[in-house]
Amino acid sequence: MYKRQSDAVQAIQQALKKLENDKTYTMKMSATLEGDLGAGAPAGIDPNKPFEFMGIVGSVDGKNSAFTMTGMVVALLGAKAEKGIEFISSDGVTYMRGPLALLNAPEDKWYKMPQQDKASEAVNSQAMVESMAGDDLEQFRFAASGKENLDGQNCTLYDGDKQTTITALKNRKSSNGLP
Repeated sequence: MYKRQSDAVQAIQQALKKLENDKTYTMKMSATLEGDLGAGAPAGIDPNKPFEFMGIVGSVDGKNSAFTMTGMVVALLGAKAEKGIEFISSDGVTYMRGPLALLNAPEDKWYKMPQQDKASEAVNSQAMVESMAGDDLEQFRFAASGKENLDGQNCTLYDGDKQTTITALKNRKSSNGLP
């Protein structure tokens, strides 16, 4: 049975498809949440205010990339949510900047990540695009929510429906370590 995709999903998939062919680009993604996370939530999160669950800002030049991941996800790994975790991939080798005691990187310096490591695969720019493009994006019920200028480009912002996004993220099974 044919199901028509929403305009938002079509726009997102077209952008991801374009990235398959582009060798140089800048990427910015942010997922915010609001509400009580219950026991185990990091300290300092106000359930009455939106907070960043995960953010990724970076650039790609062929197989080389530099990304910073921020938000609650990195706070759970021991980083400061607002500072984040920096990753650089160069000529097939991925480096991560400490300190991140939970990832065996206790000092403020660059660490070479093992190539078979799930986290190393997850910050690979091609793996990120393939992971997002492989998702059934319709399940998130995306809708255009505004505009933003990024690197001189006019960009459209999309929001996912809260409950369906939570359910989809809980049920997501990623092969490369991305949430």
